Amino acid sequence: GDQVDLSCSSLSSLQSLTDIFGRTFPTNTLHSIVITGSRLGPLPNDIFQGKSFEIITFSNNRYTSFDTSGIFSSSNGRLKSLTVRQDTDDWNFQLSSIEQLIVLTDLELSGYNMALLGKVASQTLVSLTLRSDLLTSVPNLGTLPSLETLNLDGSVIASLSSNQFTGFT
Repeated sequence: GDQVDLSCSSLSSLQSLTDIFGRTFPTNTLHSIVITGSRLGPLPNDIFQGKSFEIITFSNNRYTSFDTSGIFSSSNGRLKSLTVRQDTDDWNFQLSSIEQLIVLTDLELSGYNMALLGKVASQTLVSLTLRSDLLTSVPNLGTLPSLETLNLDGSVIASLSSNQFTGFT
């Protein structure tokens, strides 16, 4: 078709990924990318160096964290689905980065040792999955007017505060 799908697996370092995206592509508008089984470390702002995607998936990578808010900045106006599944190592995800993704409809963050930082807010998010055996409380949920599905399966949340979902329709 007229779309480009990329798969990067078993990258030995963040430098390998930045070398790939530092090159000139025939287009900077791509459909999807899957990054799996790689050792990346903390991801910097605009990791894809101006290349934008509709779908981004990180799966079973090592030593990878999403601490900064501009990691996906080149996809701010196009990213519809973001999935991060990492069951090894401690890793962080900066929830405030979601607000910049103005067409994001699906977000899945799954991992045993994940730490969710900041507050998640989005005008467009329809489905939010937060899955962790260590998730003991609902993360800070801001304005999510389009949210239809909140999946907290696999968490160990024992109680909810009375105002936990006041911002929901």
